[in-house]
Amino acid sequence: MSLKNLESQGKIKRVPVDPDTVSRLMEIADRDLSSAKRNFQEHDDEWAYNIAYNALLQAGTCLMHTQGYRPEGREHHYSVELFLSHFLDRNEITIFSRMRKQRHNSVYDRVGAISHTDAESALRNVIINRIKKIVRDMGFVIS
Repeated sequence: MSLKNLESQGKIKRVPVDPDTVSRLMEIADRDLSSAKRNFQEHDDEWAYNIAYNALLQAGTCLMHTQGYRPEGREHHYSVELFLSHFLDRNEITIFSRMRKQRHNSVYDRVGAISHTDAESALRNVIINRIKKIVRDMGFVIS
């Protein structure tokens, strides 16, 4: 789905490109990833996973802002996923989608939806680093 289609369907909204917003969103992603690692060390697999997902979501939102967009509407996590499909490969989008769905189950549906292996995998997820590289290659200064 093209960015124009995403916009016309109300999934993303145009916003001014603001380097400060880009930087702040990546700082949030970094903070959340650090917090996820601490939770994992304390054997809190579900929150480690959920916070690692949030770090990925924030990094994705950061990338959206580099292009002058932000997620809009009720399914903004899914909107970020759709937007990222224009920048990431199919495998990375599959990982994002799986994490989004597992996080939803963990937060809203049931305890125990996240295994230790899931949490460990989420912390090794390199998609955030890939997004950081894309953002830097676009000329934005981030941590």
